[in-house]
Amino acid sequence: METLSLPPTPTPNPRPNSQPMPNDTNTPGRPATPTSAPPLVAAEVTTPVTKNTLEDLSKSIHAPRDDEDTAMSNDNTIPNPFIPPSTTTSTPSKPITHSKEDLLRAHLTVAETNHSIVKLNSLNSLTAIPHFTPIPLGGFPQIHLSHAAQLFDFQSSKVIMAWLKVPHPKLLIQVFNHDGKNPLAKGPIFVECLCKAIMDIVNFVHDNQEVKVSPLSPDATIKDDDKHPISFLAYNFLEETKNIILSQHIWSSPDITFVAHQFSVNTPPPSFSSAYTASQPLTPKPSKT
Repeated sequence: METLSLPPTPTPNPRPNSQPMPNDTNTPGRPATPTSAPPLVAAEVTTPVTKNTLEDLSKSIHAPRDDEDTAMSNDNTIPNPFIPPSTTTSTPSKPITHSKEDLLRAHLTVAETNHSIVKLNSLNSLTAIPHFTPIPLGGFPQIHLSHAAQLFDFQSSKVIMAWLKVPHPKLLIQVFNHDGKNPLAKGPIFVECLCKAIMDIVNFVHDNQEVKVSPLSPDATIKDDDKHPISFLAYNFLEETKNIILSQHIWSSPDITFVAHQFSVNTPPPSFSSAYTASQPLTPKPSKT
């Protein structure tokens, strides 16, 4: 009967870094007792750090900064906002000095510009004439006539026919505070004051025309003292002057106050029609039978 023999026990190979431990007893003729392996120790592997690597880490965006560490260490301190450095430098400028001639030229230029604007816009020029009362807030009141041809009432028919032949532009002027009495005595005074007032407006718009005003001419056939003409005819000026006078409507100076009306004849005035009709109404004669 064959007997089985056990195989020899393998001896573990030592690790490169470990050294074989000596047997406690080296008895000759006795088989060597296997020794236990030393415990495994994790070896720390370090990577050599060079100077360049440290510099790269310090420049990294993830590297902590001194100002961030200071802000984090003090919770009550609020960091100041970042202000980019200014790249432009301002040099002190010398004060600009103008001579009196330069200031005078500048003033004349502004005055000429304002005059051109006022000349183009007649509405702005109404309050720019110092001789007259400025327009009140809301404008002057409108003057209403009793009928369309009231301005021709009690005028001589020959005068009315002459007025119709005067070329345009022309205006009918009604003087305030004029009762119509003594037209032969007051007429020349009113004409002189009206010519002076209208000439102030004409000179303002650089109208070189010589203004003319027709005096009062009462109808000689009217004997009633309460019936007097109330209107004057002003003419011989530019269309621009006429528009300015009509726009303001009422003009008041220290010498005279008047209201301007558009020259138009809508219906024949009584004095105008009386020149072509009998002054006394005709009564029909009884027929003979």
